[in-house]
Amino acid sequence: MFTRAVIIALLTVAPACSPSSDSPQKLATALPPAEEIIRRAAALCAYQDQFMKIEARVTEADGATKQYIIETHRVRDGERTSSLSQIIEPERGNALLSIEDETGAKNVTYLPGFAKYFEVPSTQEDPSFGLAIQESLVAEHLYSYDTQGTTKLDGDEVYVVEGTLKPDVDSHLRRMVEYFRISDGRPLKTEIFNERGELLRVKRYFDYRQVDGHWTSTRTEIDNIGRKKLITLTVLEARYDRDLPASMFTREHLKKISPGLK
Repeated sequence: MFTRAVIIALLTVAPACSPSSDSPQKLATALPPAEEIIRRAAALCAYQDQFMKIEARVTEADGATKQYIIETHRVRDGERTSSLSQIIEPERGNALLSIEDETGAKNVTYLPGFAKYFEVPSTQEDPSFGLAIQESLVAEHLYSYDTQGTTKLDGDEVYVVEGTLKPDVDSHLRRMVEYFRISDGRPLKTEIFNERGELLRVKRYFDYRQVDGHWTSTRTEIDNIGRKKLITLTVLEARYDRDLPASMFTREHLKKISPGLK
């Protein structure tokens, strides 16, 4: 399926686990606004462009495991973010081009068999990973955020930030709770809930390293509770600020790198 290309190292982008933190505690002193906490985390990896090569390991409920190698390119230009993702192993898959701005995201792939471009909804889930395209995008503009308090997570003091889907946005990912380490601002964990309040995903971020001066989580572990899949994303290679050409993020290039075409 062409949407296999959507999985990238999050920015969000974890072992499979259930929530392990205590309930957040409101402090007597004023807590920082959620937007400030999120900006601080984003500043740790404030790049202009990014390349990542990622190993994705997916374990099904019956214990069967599949492994993929994915390459992603991303460039930021003001409020606009362009991403190009493609599975390259075990066989080259169709690429996905996503263009995000304050109005939302447009995702397109090219299917050589039909000789046509197809737009893909951000809410569509990939069958191999069981994750929506939205989860690999920045998507911060889709939610309203509020600082809920502080708690401890695996011995670290963390801020707890809740994001609620804005009323005019179409998504079954209605609410998320994010945990940011107070000492350095790093995101450590994300919980995602559906419209019924059911926990769908638990994502945890590990092994932060500086790459080209940017702090990068090099291992993301996702318990996809809703789809009964355990996913581990390991960064094999990362590069930042290498002046990726704008021509890379076009329909013409998307068609050029599609499997079966030369």
